[in-house]
Amino acid sequence: MLSTAVGFGLGCTLTLASSTLLPSPGIHDWLVPGAVWRLPRRLHLTFDDGPDPERTPQVLDCLALHGLRATFFLIGDRVARAPHLVRRMHAEGHELGNHGWDHTTLALRSRRRIREQLGRCQDAIGSVTGTTPTLVRPPYGRRDYRFYEEAQRLALRTMLWSFDSGDWLGLASTQLERRARGARRGDIVLFHDGNPRASGLVGALGSMLQYHREALVETQ
Repeated sequence: MLSTAVGFGLGCTLTLASSTLLPSPGIHDWLVPGAVWRLPRRLHLTFDDGPDPERTPQVLDCLALHGLRATFFLIGDRVARAPHLVRRMHAEGHELGNHGWDHTTLALRSRRRIREQLGRCQDAIGSVTGTTPTLVRPPYGRRDYRFYEEAQRLALRTMLWSFDSGDWLGLASTQLERRARGARRGDIVLFHDGNPRASGLVGALGSMLQYHREALVETQ
């Protein structure tokens, strides 16, 4: 009986930990529903951790060349350092999302800490574009019910992802191209324009966009 109880408790702990720390639906998503993991009909591109003065302009150039739109989840202190890139994203029709002030994980944090991280990022983006984001993505995809509730209080809807490009693993461009071919309509694809480990992204992006051209969201 004791071993059964211990096993049950361990199983609950592992389930709770995985749904908090890993980017897959779990108990927190059930407690506070509403997060977006997929979008119908289209393939939706998202870019995290920017703006980066080197890679973000190259990503924007590539998207503009193909006439495509994406969602950029921005880090607040980087917005403050590169407002011209944020203005460009906004002017070119891309959606801007909240990714916290300094990419601190927001799982298992106090409500005050979560509000501070999200609120400062909202203010930074709003001061540059004149509008505040309606989407948020927790750093590393880590979240719990407190994060969801505080995001909702700021009228932010959480968007996660259903397809991880793996660019943050340091994949070479050719590897990244092959991996990205596995994405399908309805997927939200995770890329990183602001992560230095995503060194293969710029070299692979053009061919990835061409391969998925018919499924992607065009600039209006």
